[in-house]
Amino acid sequence: MIKIFFYVWILVFPLQAISQVNINVQMPHAGMVQKERLWDVVLVNNNNTVLDVTLQLNLQNASTGQVVLSATTGNILLGKGAKIVKSNQLQPINYTYNLPDFSRNFLPMGAYLACYTVIDAGARKEVPIAEDCIRFNIDPLSPPLLISPTDKSLLETPYPHFTWMPPAPFDMFTTLTYDLLVTEVLQGQSASEAIQYNSPIYSRSNLTQAYESYANSFTKLDTGKIYAWQIIANNGLNYAAKTEIWT
Repeated sequence: MIKIFFYVWILVFPLQAISQVNINVQMPHAGMVQKERLWDVVLVNNNNTVLDVTLQLNLQNASTGQVVLSATTGNILLGKGAKIVKSNQLQPINYTYNLPDFSRNFLPMGAYLACYTVIDAGARKEVPIAEDCIRFNIDPLSPPLLISPTDKSLLETPYPHFTWMPPAPFDMFTTLTYDLLVTEVLQGQSASEAIQYNSPIYSRSNLTQAYESYANSFTKLDTGKIYAWQIIANNGLNYAAKTEIWT
């Protein structure tokens, strides 16, 4: 009986220790995220004693599992009950960047898994007392926007000049490039159907500037026909966003 009780005590005690503190991450699940927003958390101390804790963070690529960023905070005191925590209360925060793109103010686009550990720094040996993970996506607030030729305008030249605005905010992109598609709109088709189903008569990839002149080495456009065009923005090898389709 004593052995059974001893084994049960060993199994239950770690669970009791972990339940000393609960952590609730307040970060948005989608949209742009500044690095300091990673520390928007609520810590709940279920004990009557004040705890001296630090936080550890591992940020992973949700697709590959690669840890792209890790960090450890300074100490913070937790009284009984809930405490809303911001990054300025956790200084100094020491970051380790496994990819240089993550040293920027805004996190790059992508899908991530952020895992937090609360460490009891007041114990003789630092031990984890709470853990939580949250998955979130980072998308641009604004896709790229077409500028010219304006929508439904008449071609004045068979070699037009295309311009557009980059997606925003620009700082969240690490390697921003564009694909330009131009295709003829056949009779009875909508512009979106033309882009989706017709072979492009003009296509350029990996453009680094938000403009492109129709090359005269390609078949010139017929000013009597209708054409549709669209810009697709990419971040490195990954799709980021696309514009509307104009004719």
